Amino acid sequence: MISELQDEFPIYSSDTSSIINGFKSDEGKTVLEYLAKNGRLKITPGVFTELEIGGDEVFDWVRNKQDLIVQEITLRSASYIDHLVEEYGESFTNSDDRGLHYCGLIKKETVGDADPEVIALAKENNYVVLADEKSGIKGACKLEGIPCISTTRLIKIEYPRADKQLRLW
Repeated sequence: MISELQDEFPIYSSDTSSIINGFKSDEGKTVLEYLAKNGRLKITPGVFTELEIGGDEVFDWVRNKQDLIVQEITLRSASYIDHLVEEYGESFTNSDDRGLHYCGLIKKETVGDADPEVIALAKENNYVVLADEKSGIKGACKLEGIPCISTTRLIKIEYPRADKQLRLW
């Protein structure tokens, strides 16, 4: 429900899987385009790099929108990333949620991971995290008090206004 979001027109800090999943439907592509054009979709340099590895149509779209959607990490966000990795880098349990267990933010056998960046960007700027993976990102957001929604939820919320506005362009 929209009441879980911080305002009626939130800005989203997206993880890699959400951008990829958004491209799987026409409605998702419409919503991503609408959010990018309105300055309401942000990704971190780490997400950009993860998408670059794919080298597909999703990355081509992101590269063409790079000036609109890639937001650099500030020193404040960088210090918050350290906190996130310390607290949630490895698997963790949410004692407030019947002991629900989450995998960590840092996936094994990876050099770096963009998930802590996504959360830190949202925290610093009061954005909503957009995350699809059933990973630690949702658990960390919950424990840190940061709103987090899935791409499916995003499309339900944003598609009606995106479709209407894009038809007017």
